[in-house]
Amino acid sequence: MVSNTMYAGLSGLAANSTAITVIGDNIANVNTVGFRRSRTLFEDVLTRSVLGLGQLGGGTNISRIDKVFTQGSLTASVRSTDMGISGRGLFVLFGKHEGISNFYFTRAGGFSVDKDGFIVNPEGLRLQGYDADSAGNILGALTDLTVDPPVVPPQSTSNININVNLDPTTAPTANPFDPLNASATSEFSASVPIFDSLGNQHDSTVFFKRTLAGWDYFSLVDGSEVVGGVPGDPTITLSGSLQFTTNGELLTHTPLTSSIDFLGATAGQTIALNFGDEVTLGGTGLQGTTGFASPFVINALTQDGHPPGDLVDVSVTGDGIVTGHYTNGFALVLGQVALGDFRDLQGLERVGGSLFLATPNAGEPLIGFPGTGGRGSVEGGALEQSNVDISEEFVALIVHQRGFQANTRTITTADEMIQETLALKR
Repeated sequence: MVSNTMYAGLSGLAANSTAITVIGDNIANVNTVGFRRSRTLFEDVLTRSVLGLGQLGGGTNISRIDKVFTQGSLTASVRSTDMGISGRGLFVLFGKHEGISNFYFTRAGGFSVDKDGFIVNPEGLRLQGYDADSAGNILGALTDLTVDPPVVPPQSTSNININVNLDPTTAPTANPFDPLNASATSEFSASVPIFDSLGNQHDSTVFFKRTLAGWDYFSLVDGSEVVGGVPGDPTITLSGSLQFTTNGELLTHTPLTSSIDFLGATAGQTIALNFGDEVTLGGTGLQGTTGFASPFVINALTQDGHPPGDLVDVSVTGDGIVTGHYTNGFALVLGQVALGDFRDLQGLERVGGSLFLATPNAGEPLIGFPGTGGRGSVEGGALEQSNVDISEEFVALIVHQRGFQANTRTITTADEMIQETLALKR
């Protein structure tokens, strides 16, 4: 019976020692990004039943060391590629860890871009997600996420949208429009940037001339910028006419010239000027350019060309969309981060490096878009801290330390009993 007491005390020593080791690991990782703390669960041990007395316990044992997947706090990061998860889910990584290539899962979102453009963790494992096509549409196949393209090629201007009000009470100038004296032979003007196939910007000015039938317009650039032009002399590149109803609605737009030959660029660059929804084409004539008796004003002016741009930054939204931002002001959707989840997170195997490996006990990984299927959202430019509460760990440490001391006392008492028993033989 005394030996049973010693073994019960020994089991308490072993169990509390293990618990203290787990607590020590938690405390050591209090500043480890994405770390998930562990907890120790004890169970009692039954040795045998004593006839007429009941069941005799044999101490305690460690039944399980749980991984605790509660939310850690999210803090802002200085790196835009860093990410944190709010809610359930883990980042999916692929690569080689300790010599083994596999899919790994983590809450540690400290990512950067490597020399090949892949988004990677500090160990070089590649973040998994879904690529986007050139139009920014997310594709369906899971793959390595890349920050690509690093350079956005130029796009020549093909459409210009101009919404202005042209005051019909303005008296037309006496002389016909003269590109060499445009301001004096027109009533209104607007500056419009135009980009050629090389991404060069040409500063064009559109002049509006009042006529008996309505308005004529002329787009001018310096002659040094177009084939056949005279340097220093403004050259007409685009022209046409606008007519309005008696209510000031845009009746019709008649383009006369719509292509430009910029020097060194692709010849015959066609540009469509859109002034609004014309009545003759089934529109209301009010969504765009109008002819009301009010001052000249530019309500909107856009064009679809842009120069080349270098990638300068990326941003990540809550649904995991990764957007590249370029020096030309262009923003391009590059892909979407994937999140993984499991039916039983306790079945994941901790393999170091803040990584988990899927096992049959965890079930098949449920990989998909953030914010779907119970998965949480992604916070760009942030990191999730460890979910270790240092005060709770210190309290638990004291409890298990006292438990360890109490069990040493049990063993000491059992030893004293044995010594007393042996003394009876002297």
